Amino acid sequence: MFFSDVFESEERGIEPVSRYNAVNMLLRSGVPAAVEAIPRNSAMGVVQFFNRSEKTIPRFSAVALAGVHPDDPLDPEERADGQAIFTGEAAVDDSVPWGIAMEQIAPDTYGEVAVSGCVPAIFYGTGKFVVPGSSGLTAGSSGSARVLLYPGVTDKQTAVPGLLLLGAASPAKDNEYFGIFKLGALSAQSLEIFNSYDPDSEYCGSTDVPGLNKIPRTVMTFEDGSYKEIFLAFFYDSDTRIYSCRFCTSLPENTVFSQLIGTFQNGFINQIYRQSSDRRMIFGEEWYLR
Repeated sequence: MFFSDVFESEERGIEPVSRYNAVNMLLRSGVPAAVEAIPRNSAMGVVQFFNRSEKTIPRFSAVALAGVHPDDPLDPEERADGQAIFTGEAAVDDSVPWGIAMEQIAPDTYGEVAVSGCVPAIFYGTGKFVVPGSSGLTAGSSGSARVLLYPGVTDKQTAVPGLLLLGAASPAKDNEYFGIFKLGALSAQSLEIFNSYDPDSEYCGSTDVPGLNKIPRTVMTFEDGSYKEIFLAFFYDSDTRIYSCRFCTSLPENTVFSQLIGTFQNGFINQIYRQSSDRRMIFGEEWYLR
């Protein structure tokens, strides 16, 4: 059904019955003739973002908001509306405020980033909260975004992002571990063992075992996200009389002693080992082979 507009210079003829009835129906319903679709950002806070890195930021991935772009107009009205042009790169941790890219953002280009509200995102793991890491977003027991829905796949094998509530931080935990040999999820199938007391250290911890006073930080990658126990196992070569160690998911037969660090499943970590007061893993005389 099509009705043409009438201009002031034209003489209006007799109104068609169909138009008369359509206008009456509209007036009775009280609904506008054209209802605009709800804008995408009506349920989320969205800001403009400039990718200052040399890598493309994928859609639905975490973005670090490192600061305001030099070209931001600093307009009082825009700032009053909560708007600014931010700059940064892909987020690898939660040390600075972060959001979710609403589109693929190439290097040296602008794009939209959601910073609050119900936001689509690609993440791994089965925890209730999400944090960014070097391999993407990972769900676990803590974080600054609450999981509302997990990502999925349609019957046609099309990936569907999950939904996060940004800004819904996990409650503080008195037993949060900050020390040596800490497990940190990188993805649903990988983790890093590092020293959270000194996160930038190249060593993940130290022991009282001769020759193994410092253990290098280690990344472990698995073929699937199934349940795994993470051990630090020690070995002794009787010919050279030298100790060695490695992280593993099961203890080899030639293990002389070991320590269970924690468990890992689909990005979710349970930290079991907690350091002693002198920041070393102590075995006493277990390492002394008689």
